[in-house]
Amino acid sequence: VEDQLRSQGLLPASDAPAAASMPALSADQALVLLREIPATDNRTGVWDRIRKEAKIDDVLARLARLVEEAPRNPDAHVELGLAYVQKMLAMAEGAEKARVGEQVDAAFTAALEADPNHWHARFRKAEGLSYWPPLSGKSGEAIHHFETLVRQQDSTSPRPEEARTYLYLGNLYEQQGQFDKAAAIWAKGIQRHPGDSGLVHKQQSSRR
Repeated sequence: VEDQLRSQGLLPASDAPAAASMPALSADQALVLLREIPATDNRTGVWDRIRKEAKIDDVLARLARLVEEAPRNPDAHVELGLAYVQKMLAMAEGAEKARVGEQVDAAFTAALEADPNHWHARFRKAEGLSYWPPLSGKSGEAIHHFETLVRQQDSTSPRPEEARTYLYLGNLYEQQGQFDKAAAIWAKGIQRHPGDSGLVHKQQSSRR
């Protein structure tokens, strides 16, 4: 990420003095940097830079305009949802954070309306629902989306990021006391992703 930022002139060269000043990051420059990294990969470095320069609202406004220009583009909705996630992470608990959380969910829902088979949109929607407390009643909806993803993944070659589907779904089954179903979905995940440490850990701990 640092190399990408330096290539855009947004970080000083590695041998430059630490105190060297950096140009301000514009919303368009931030989008260029984000697009250089797949949405399923780790973008922490870029988002840290955006957050440090207090540019999240500018990026959100730019992404919202892109959604208005291409309302049937699921990727545009996903990017907007991911930006709302970053805004929410920087907020204190309260009504405003809850409102932003609703915007996150709405963005991923819009992406799925444009493309029901959009893996990342459905995963992010399911992931968000899984964080709600059990009494919220959101667990069943999260399970539905993760089960849909499992069926979708079964028809394609495994990709590393898809291991999380089995991990999250098993965790939800476990929370509901469906331990056999949890163990079975973790085992299925390991068959497709034998090197995933999270799945291996859950399978081993469930046997104790």
